[in-house]
Amino acid sequence: MNMQRVLENLRLQYADLDRVAKKAISQFKVSCGKGCFACCYQMTALNTLEGLLIADHVCRQENWLETAQKLRDASFAYVKPGLDRAEHFRTRTPCVFLKDGNCSIYEIRPAACRFLYVTTPAELCDPARDSDVGAVNLTELEAHVFKLAEMSLHPIASAPLPLMVLYCMLITALPHQEKMLNQLTNGLPDPITWMNTILPMMKMDVHPETRDAMIDAIKKVGIQ
Repeated sequence: MNMQRVLENLRLQYADLDRVAKKAISQFKVSCGKGCFACCYQMTALNTLEGLLIADHVCRQENWLETAQKLRDASFAYVKPGLDRAEHFRTRTPCVFLKDGNCSIYEIRPAACRFLYVTTPAELCDPARDSDVGAVNLTELEAHVFKLAEMSLHPIASAPLPLMVLYCMLITALPHQEKMLNQLTNGLPDPITWMNTILPMMKMDVHPETRDAMIDAIKKVGIQ
């Protein structure tokens, strides 16, 4: 497998889907804009292919080790049995890649972030408000990204962003980075283990039937 070719294909698909999303959201009054980052406190899951794209970027940065350490620290919040997605949002724990109110990996942000467009007033997104938030339904675009991942890699998984990116850095690492990255993953489950052990026990702020459907949709892309 030519890793760089696979990652470039993802970049190209992101660009194509961004154009589709732009056309779709033009029919709505969208609240999202620069400097609005309430959604960056949410638990964000991504697939292995998306993780590899971000990991490849991080491994090429001078501050790769600092970022890897932050990813490790952030990962521990997601490996506790009974993880509560809504409660995590209310802790206002920011994404590792949120810098000064902006996404530092905006061009390669995963589908869960890329295709989230809120239609209710921006102030309702504040975790402290605990309000119902409306958004444009672009799940079909996210499904396209999952499909590309399925076609490109085997097996693939879905896991919280910090855990997935940290483990993907083991694959995209340069030789001098491998030893430290192996140490940084000690004590953390790999993404497939997370998917098969933590995810089924996770508390979600959705109807139980919807929760089960979400779990089935995520697990079908991993090892059964």
